[in-house]
Amino acid sequence: MDSKIYKRLLKLAENDSEIRSLLTIVESGVSYAETRAKTIIRYMDEYTLHDETHLYRVLSLMEKIIPDTTLNNLQALELSLLILSAFFHDLGMSPKEREIKIYKGLIDKNQELSIEEKLLLEDFNVYCESKVNLKQRIDNAYSKGNSGLAKMLENYRLTEYIRINHATKIKEIIQEIENNEVWSRGLQYHNFKFGRYLAKICESHNENILEINNPLIKTSIPVTPNEYLNSVFISIVLRLADILDFDAERTPDVLYNHLDIQNPISIQEWSKHRSIHSWSINGEQIMFAAECEHPVIEKTIKEFCEYIEEELYKCKIVLNEMKDRTRNNIKTIYNLSLPYKVDTTEVSAKIDYDGNPIYIYKDLNFKLNQEEIIKLLMGTSLYGNNSVVIRELIQNAIDACKIRSICSKGWGEEEYKPTIKIKVYEEDSENYLEIRDNGIGMDENIILNYFSNLGMSYYRSEEFMKLKVKLNSKYRPISNFGIGFLSTFMVSNQVKVQTTKIYDKYTTSEPIELTIDSLSGLFYFNRSNIKDVGTKIQLKLNEGHNFPLENDKLKEFIENQINFLDDIDIYVNDEIININKRELSRELSNKDYENISEYVKHYNFDINEKGILGTFRISLLEKDGLFYPKVILNSNYIGENELSQYLGININSIESETESLNLEGSISSGFSNFLVTKGNFYLKSILVDDSIFRESSWSSFLYKDINIKDKIELPFPVIFNMNLDSESEMHLNLNAARDKIIFDEKWHEFKYTFIKILLENLLRQFNSIDKIKSFVEVYGVLKDSELKKITENLAKERISELNLFAQQL
Repeated sequence: MDSKIYKRLLKLAENDSEIRSLLTIVESGVSYAETRAKTIIRYMDEYTLHDETHLYRVLSLMEKIIPDTTLNNLQALELSLLILSAFFHDLGMSPKEREIKIYKGLIDKNQELSIEEKLLLEDFNVYCESKVNLKQRIDNAYSKGNSGLAKMLENYRLTEYIRINHATKIKEIIQEIENNEVWSRGLQYHNFKFGRYLAKICESHNENILEINNPLIKTSIPVTPNEYLNSVFISIVLRLADILDFDAERTPDVLYNHLDIQNPISIQEWSKHRSIHSWSINGEQIMFAAECEHPVIEKTIKEFCEYIEEELYKCKIVLNEMKDRTRNNIKTIYNLSLPYKVDTTEVSAKIDYDGNPIYIYKDLNFKLNQEEIIKLLMGTSLYGNNSVVIRELIQNAIDACKIRSICSKGWGEEEYKPTIKIKVYEEDSENYLEIRDNGIGMDENIILNYFSNLGMSYYRSEEFMKLKVKLNSKYRPISNFGIGFLSTFMVSNQVKVQTTKIYDKYTTSEPIELTIDSLSGLFYFNRSNIKDVGTKIQLKLNEGHNFPLENDKLKEFIENQINFLDDIDIYVNDEIININKRELSRELSNKDYENISEYVKHYNFDINEKGILGTFRISLLEKDGLFYPKVILNSNYIGENELSQYLGININSIESETESLNLEGSISSGFSNFLVTKGNFYLKSILVDDSIFRESSWSSFLYKDINIKDKIELPFPVIFNMNLDSESEMHLNLNAARDKIIFDEKWHEFKYTFIKILLENLLRQFNSIDKIKSFVEVYGVLKDSELKKITENLAKERISELNLFAQQL
């Protein structure tokens, strides 16, 4: 082994039998790691190489960043751990063949897996479920018959899981070596067992060096009466050497050209490394030179060099802060001379034969004016009016309560009753709005990483997805974009948040009080006196806020915004309100029309299927048990002209048509709506201020409904009050203001599923085959071919049911 570190250890071993034994462990360990590292490419075939070449290069880079004076200060075990960590740190990327088979479901989990293996599989399954977008891509690929793409994505997901967890897996590998490999001699030097220190050093290469707080990472660990171990120093050297292994040798052409690399991220990673053609690394300079085929590669290399600079800075901080009671000269012993900057002046576009760059690269990107963007997001440009503040805060509180309910069931916390309390009050001549819930609450991690991070919703985080999988919950939170809280500043310049998070039945976080001063973005914490789990938000309302402070108006607004919520109590100024209104209101039910025409028949029913919950009324033109597209109400003659009044079917309506005689003596017709589709549509119990049904032709023209072609068109009116549940398999996307539906694939899935359920329930009320055939003849004449097919198939199924029933009689 042509290594200065190894030669230094070899020299120390000349006159010391214990060091010679340690040297034997090191040599055997290197040989073991070389052999095992060759298997990494089998599972990580779309990643840059982490084989034995990388391991030797990490050792070589260690020598480049450790000055000779420092190297000569290092003692036997420190030298050994530098070598072993260089060769062991990536072995977590080489899982055993059986482990891969477990992940791929090739072993019967009920019969052949141990308890530990079942836990391993469970953790992998949680990871797979938490990667929602990737899972959807895989499912879509299989559903479209593209099994090749699906398997490629599954392999990518598996390699990602291995990569993410490889640093923590090294502990198991080293424990296994320590207990089972004869050459390891129990990983002992003198009487000092160093396996656990090696494991933690290897694991630390994937951690933030500033945040490591572990008793195994210390500056002066006693090894023998005359020898100490500085595992902090070794961790720093390993981390820097690993990220500095950054050139084309890690991605040789022969592999790049022959491995079927299809994942875009992996292609970018390979191209980044392959572009590097030379580098210089020493105590004075870190420099990379690259000829790039594409500007994205140049940008990626330069961004990675910025990442190296950040790591250099962090490591310098840790080195400068090294101190302990045992050795006063520790900074001198473990000195590293490192530059602050990485030189990328030679990273540029490839030059053609005429000496011209193949592209012009400018490091430009969009820059956002934070204050103006926040004004846009919190203002009426997005939300329309400031009354949505209550809605946004209530839906956050509903999410918090729902999630705690799900957790409580898992914890056996049967006494939990979700509650939200809303108050408006005056104090010291100031008006306040207060919303308090006893939901899951927040801790410092959520506040720092999500609540205060605009656009980063906790409910879209991997952390929350894993929680959902563990709880086996299908709940889809109402909150989505992570910007709704900004609406509070439409009515207030100061917001106070008090919160306590519950982790399990008996454990909670420390209470937090957070005050936010408007657009200044000033966040400051105080000690909180909140005693219960949950969150309390207090807004000091601005003058002229135009906010419904009156109790009755506030209650009316909230009751209109929320419905189909039967598991949470909501109070307004200590008075419980009705948020579970399933019936059709008088305004929507059109009862005034019921006796106008004997030809209009109303069919009423409730639906509770696939997350669609509601009450519906469909009105049809019917005479003598059969359906008609048009019926005459009355006729009369003016001279020789017969003038009639009709009722006729139209899009989502029944229209009244009246004939009249104009001045020229010809007959003309006037149309008016007799019955039209009306109703309230709630998504996850929150009112959506958008119509799911197409308006009449005149209304669509008048209001310029650009989404008219996507909305539901039926040849009859529907009066409805409905909700799409938060646990439904179907889901709808709304815009950021939550007042418009986005008509995407999810909408079309919902649209046709809903229509099918609606028609199924209607046809169940027809007990005559002639009536069903009449319905298809009159109402099955549809422009939408898919809807026409649904109608015909459902009619056939209903006729079959009636025939079977008749046979049984």
